[in-house]
Amino acid sequence: MGNKYKYGISHLAVAPVTIVDGVYTYGTLTLWPGAVAITLSPKGNIEPFEADNRDYVVIDKSEGYDCEVETAYVPDEIAELILAMTEDSKMVATEYAGRIYPQFALLGQFQGDVHNRRFALMDCVVSARPEIAAKTAKSGTPETVKVKFAARPRISDNLVKMHTKSTTDATVYNNWFTAVQEPAA
Repeated sequence: MGNKYKYGISHLAVAPVTIVDGVYTYGTLTLWPGAVAITLSPKGNIEPFEADNRDYVVIDKSEGYDCEVETAYVPDEIAELILAMTEDSKMVATEYAGRIYPQFALLGQFQGDVHNRRFALMDCVVSARPEIAAKTAKSGTPETVKVKFAARPRISDNLVKMHTKSTTDATVYNNWFTAVQEPAA
């Protein structure tokens, strides 16, 4: 039996992407703790082609998703992987204008009432630098950070996203966060 609802986000992880001659290779996963929320807004549309006085065929013009992750904090390792932050010789984080943001895969898990759905966005890139804000608060309630990025179709095969189902092979499900999975033949 499948889920009736989902109620949370956890287990965010990022893997750097390298593309050589159209072949995608994913690096080691780095955990991104502190997930608060994630939004995946579809980009593109579905266009019907009319013939025979009806919608003859419907064409998917999907361009992936415009995404936003809200998190408790952006750890240094994640900032280096997705925000092109670097360190100088004295271990000071540096941000330069004009950088090209690196591509990455984003993995995570939606909590479900029966089954936790694991997902992977296969080709992502930051689309806006996160805002930096802080305020004095006696309560100690943490401020959150929102990172906006685009999840695009892969150039090689148009793959945008994968997710597990309640019937997913147990080995694939259990190894989801050890390496970025590729579709089986």
